[in-house]
Amino acid sequence: MYIITKKIINRICNMIVNLCIFCMRNLHELLYSIVNFFKPSDVEFYLIDTMEIMHEYPIYKKFLNLGYRVFFVCEKNIYNVSGKWFDYETAKDKLNELNVNVRYGVNRKTKYAFSTQDADILKKYKNTIKVNVSYGVTFLKNGYLLSSETVEGFNYRLVHGEYQKLIADRYNCGCEAVIFGYPKHFRETTRNKSDILSEKGIITEKPILVYFPTWDENCSAIKFCEAFSALRDRFYIITKYHHCLERLEECAEKRKCIESFSDLILSGNSNFTEAVLVADIALCDAKSGSSTEVPYINEKAKVILLSMEENIDQEYYEGIYHLGPIVSNPKDLAKVVFEEQDDMKKKRKDLMLHLFGDKNKDYLDEAIAKITEGDINGKYKRTI
Repeated sequence: MYIITKKIINRICNMIVNLCIFCMRNLHELLYSIVNFFKPSDVEFYLIDTMEIMHEYPIYKKFLNLGYRVFFVCEKNIYNVSGKWFDYETAKDKLNELNVNVRYGVNRKTKYAFSTQDADILKKYKNTIKVNVSYGVTFLKNGYLLSSETVEGFNYRLVHGEYQKLIADRYNCGCEAVIFGYPKHFRETTRNKSDILSEKGIITEKPILVYFPTWDENCSAIKFCEAFSALRDRFYIITKYHHCLERLEECAEKRKCIESFSDLILSGNSNFTEAVLVADIALCDAKSGSSTEVPYINEKAKVILLSMEENIDQEYYEGIYHLGPIVSNPKDLAKVVFEEQDDMKKKRKDLMLHLFGDKNKDYLDEAIAKITEGDINGKYKRTI
């Protein structure tokens, strides 16, 4: 009798728990409906990482100026598609700093939804035009930025230049690649170096070496730690953190190493362009997007790529060799940093044009016009 009663009680308890979960889920749906009624949207940028904000912010402003109702979507981790990955509080602070429109839940029927990641991130949207936003260029053969995941399930992919467009078009999956330049850096690459140094309180007579590491197994910080330390007498060393390297617990040892040789460490969400413009020499992890982004921003800087692999041809496309010398042996670094790169700098200009387009041209107006060409008078005919 006791056993039967216990089973019945357990079953009742499970039913109550499931009912509570059901109610909470439906409560969330109800809240969605209420928010959507009072705060309708035409365009949404669904966030799973703070780093996405500055890549999408120029697009946000363009849509806003065209009269669209535009929002960044900043869902708490419990509701966010990425779960615990999203650095929610940091993102919320950044959005407040920019004073932009923010929603804390999606409008499932919004007209346009944007993401820098794969289409599954936008799975909450129904009958919505989905757009992938590129956030850099790589020559890594199996790199995400060149993968089919950036086009599959999307209506459009915003690419920086002809190089990415050619690759995206090869997938032939119904996603149209549209060139939008690199609006994050538009009109930002001509800032004065001395002004930036003054703003950051950097006073030094040494040449400035800026290190741009990635965060995962391709981060060179530990491998090159002693080589960096050996350069401190000759250079003022700044490290610009990758946003994941800065916050993930698994990167603690790499951060400790970086702290040992850096004169200054810049936050992962600090201004990337400024970090690049102060560099006399830029050391980039070869698998990092900074390997192409840095020479695009700063044509004068020496660029050196640090590789964890010896077999470069197996890992990368041929274009990697036109960015700068590639160092895989830490013992070679001290020699390479003093080598001249004048000839390589000249060749890089044509490559940058192929990768990112003309840095003095605003491609974004044409890109948005292409995506919204079905809208009336360049504006979405609101039906929500």
